[in-house]
Amino acid sequence: RAVTGADLTVVCTDDDARRMRELYGASAEQLVVIPNGFDETELRAPLPGEREAARASLGLAGDDYVAVFVGADWGPNREALAVLTERVMPALAHEGVKLLVVGTVTRALAGRREPWLIAHGEAPAILPLLHAADAGLNPVLSGGGSNVKVPTYLAAGLAVVTTPFGVRGYAPLEPHVVVAEVETFADALRARPAGHGARGTRAPEALGEYAWGRLGERLGEDMERRLRSAAGTKGAA
Repeated sequence: RAVTGADLTVVCTDDDARRMRELYGASAEQLVVIPNGFDETELRAPLPGEREAARASLGLAGDDYVAVFVGADWGPNREALAVLTERVMPALAHEGVKLLVVGTVTRALAGRREPWLIAHGEAPAILPLLHAADAGLNPVLSGGGSNVKVPTYLAAGLAVVTTPFGVRGYAPLEPHVVVAEVETFADALRARPAGHGARGTRAPEALGEYAWGRLGERLGEDMERRLRSAAGTKGAA
């Protein structure tokens, strides 16, 4: 009833728009796709010295390769975390790779004490934890919408390793991330990919389209167009 009665329904991927049409008969004119994005006023690559300070606060060695997984405590994130702890990290246990888990999804790690695991829990400021990492992980296999982890990690200057499912909704960002099936996730990390922050290069140009400010402009422009059209229709009547 909500979709049918609304003048506009906002979805975050083309797949979600397709499902709205299939499930609820929404017309193309009733839908607008505005992706999930990141807060460009908060997220950035580390400044000189910030990476070292962030790593020191976590007791990391200089040659540790740190992969971070950020997530709230819900099914698809628990499933993804299980992929990392049961299938990916054991294969890298003696290769200097550490897994940093941030967010309420760490509840699923109660009692675990593997030497490669750092469970941080919720954090009032996530940026210093992202700056401590080399790569952001998104081994998600299920769920709706899109995974905001992808632009978040990129905005913080990290390399990104994601499943094909995890990068849905972000086709323009695919050339700038490592896409790997679960079976090859460990190999992707073994290669120790470096993000633009570590390389000292600029963020991918395509990332700018996922900044909250730009997404807000797009939604505002779409709504403005619709209001002008509605006003013109009323005037003609």
